[in-house]
Amino acid sequence: MKHTALIVLLAAALSGCSRESAPGTPAPQAAAPESPYLTLAPGEEGFVAVPLSRISDKALYVNVPKEEAPLVQLLAIRDGDGNVRIAFNTCQACSPSPRAWFAQRDDGRFVCQNCGNRFPPEAVGAAARGCNPIPVPGVRETPDALLVPAASLDPVRPAFAAWDGPRR
Repeated sequence: MKHTALIVLLAAALSGCSRESAPGTPAPQAAAPESPYLTLAPGEEGFVAVPLSRISDKALYVNVPKEEAPLVQLLAIRDGDGNVRIAFNTCQACSPSPRAWFAQRDDGRFVCQNCGNRFPPEAVGAAARGCNPIPVPGVRETPDALLVPAASLDPVRPAFAAWDGPRR
């Protein structure tokens, strides 16, 4: 008897039958994936709060616009050890080229869209020279967010004046 019940359950699973939906009822839709782009503004305390819940092993591009000034984009990622990393999404060596920004490849590595330099997530925000994303000074981590000082954005805005990176 146990084998018969198991066979019936397997047959139902393989045929797509479900006790949750009646005939003619549309199948539930999968949740849309979260966008890799997020637009944030500094809060009253003078920080841009990047939610830790949005940071994964896939790049999160955080747009920080300011009236009458170039948009700044941050690049946030969790590296292979689970550490949260953040940097400006512009290349120190290639700026002010419009293509001085980084895209994540399928293998998880980042590539400069101007010169082709490649590096792993562990290097995001780690190097202060060369073809690397510019580190963000003064970032603090709370249990819920990375707090980026708004004052650290303005000195870097000129590097984004000709920048043509993704803004979605």
